[in-house]
Amino acid sequence: MFKNLKFFLQKLFSSKYVISGKCNKCGDCCRQITFSVADKLVTDEQEFLRMQNFEKKYKNFEINGKTEDGVLLFKCKALKDDGSCGVHWFRSVNCRLYPRFNKMFVHDGGEPLDRCGYKFSVDKKFSEYLDKKP
Repeated sequence: MFKNLKFFLQKLFSSKYVISGKCNKCGDCCRQITFSVADKLVTDEQEFLRMQNFEKKYKNFEINGKTEDGVLLFKCKALKDDGSCGVHWFRSVNCRLYPRFNKMFVHDGGEPLDRCGYKFSVDKKFSEYLDKKP
């Protein structure tokens, strides 16, 4: 019981992440996509081919490079030269929800791409909780 109460209070009083800004329509987010399998980022081209055979949605992407760490970067095939989406009205759920982010991504210092118009921030810094008077 105490464990559940502690979890609830932590959720209630913890900082919330806020997404602000708007899309600049640069298309960078559609050129630098990463995929993961079992919480591990895809680094092998053969693994990506297996993913395409297993689930058709991956056929909408092509390999666009690698990061310094060897993680494969993918590009959406619907991306037009001007950075706009060629299938905007029929785009996937993941595209519709962008910029959705993982809290651990932000905790680990992750930020939106350089030209992205979106910014991640915390609604209240930890020190503000400490300074709060009862």
